[in-house]
Amino acid sequence: MPVSVDGGTLIRADSPEAVVNFLSFYFENAQTELAEILGTGVWSNVVSNNKMVDGLVGAVDDGTTAATYGGLSRSANVFWKSNVTNVAGALTLTGMQTMFGSCTEGARHPTIIATTQSQWNAYWGLSVGGQAFPVQPSGHDEQLAQNGFTNLVFNQVPIVVDSHVPTGNMFFINEDYVYLYVNPRADFNMRDFREPVNQDAMTSLILWAGNVCLSNCARQGKLTGLT
Repeated sequence: MPVSVDGGTLIRADSPEAVVNFLSFYFENAQTELAEILGTGVWSNVVSNNKMVDGLVGAVDDGTTAATYGGLSRSANVFWKSNVTNVAGALTLTGMQTMFGSCTEGARHPTIIATTQSQWNAYWGLSVGGQAFPVQPSGHDEQLAQNGFTNLVFNQVPIVVDSHVPTGNMFFINEDYVYLYVNPRADFNMRDFREPVNQDAMTSLILWAGNVCLSNCARQGKLTGLT
């Protein structure tokens, strides 16, 4: 990710201390922007942008979106397909339970459920409506809560909101088979500033290189077409 600072801005900063403060603030914003790009990448579809990480929309799939994943054809390797149900309707507890069961084998089951704010709200409503004496839904994952993530639970598994999840989707993910690989040479590393020969400016780069990988697609699933 390129980061450039023009000479006029540095002149307005007016002192070495101000320049240092400005650059620190500038790079904090750049790192936040890069983190947002990575967040988008984690939920990309593997197909549209080959410079993006192999995101979960394509990784957790039955071949409809990503016919191949990790170089393997899903039509030729059925074990490489995830569980996908196009609901084409409203979220239901029965539908969630069916998907949860499809992703479960023995003690291996989804460890986190990620969805949009709209579908999180729908689950909240189902939790309230299913009680004889409606009260605020209770239960949450303590570790996620301590780190600032509001969550509910389903089968003792936390449900969280991620703004990057595509509209109308709910993902059932087993994190035991999800890996984030990062190249240590490009883990938010910043290159030295360079000055172009034809500009009064300084340019640098913040580098990140890595990928998200699944080792067991069959233990993952998603509900699509939720309204």
